[in-house]
Amino acid sequence: RDDVSDWSSDVCSSDLVTLEGFQPLPFMSLNTTLGFVGGMLGCGELKSVLMTPVGMLMGMANIYGQMGAEFFTGMQPADGHQLLVGAHVWGLPGLYGGVKCAAEWTREVVVAEELQSQCSITAAVTRPYLSNDGSPGVPSYSLAVCHRPNAESTLAVQYEGGGKGAGKEAAPAGVLTLAAARQLSEAQRLKARWNTQGLLALALEQAGQKHMLSFIGEVDTSPNATGLSPKFGVNLQLGL
Repeated sequence: RDDVSDWSSDVCSSDLVTLEGFQPLPFMSLNTTLGFVGGMLGCGELKSVLMTPVGMLMGMANIYGQMGAEFFTGMQPADGHQLLVGAHVWGLPGLYGGVKCAAEWTREVVVAEELQSQCSITAAVTRPYLSNDGSPGVPSYSLAVCHRPNAESTLAVQYEGGGKGAGKEAAPAGVLTLAAARQLSEAQRLKARWNTQGLLALALEQAGQKHMLSFIGEVDTSPNATGLSPKFGVNLQLGL
């Protein structure tokens, strides 16, 4: 998996010893977590944050050999415009790992300290060294455009290509995804999503003070489908 920062904490018991915010240098911060099971060390993780003149560098390692590092930096070429560039490296030496590089440009229109509209373009390339099953990794890439013309509406387009196909065959054709969301009222939001693999989904969300109720419907619109194969569901989230 490419996100190893939470893995060791999943197996830690409630007997934890932590050291947070230790600064051996003014521009460096270290956080250490040790978990004990039956009086013996069961897990351990070290996270570091290093501020450099050109950006922020974060690292992670645990006692199981998993390691990761992430670097990102940004600039504001003009008022309301922001450019972020970053890279993420992860892996378990000798087993699996990879690197991901991404760049995002964002333009915001703010009036009287309130966000009026926003547009962003994100490009990313991922190159796994080995997949979790041990097979050679195949590079993948994505390009996404997200536009919020106002506070109530959101439109998004994403294209994904590369990656491993079925079994060990060549990578499949790219997938284009279209998504939209509309705030109908303070408590209701309508979402829609479609991709070139044939999935068309609609969701109506009803939010309360301590709950979120979603009505979801899906149909198969691919050319090879024998029918729409409609599916419906309800999702309820409660908060305390």
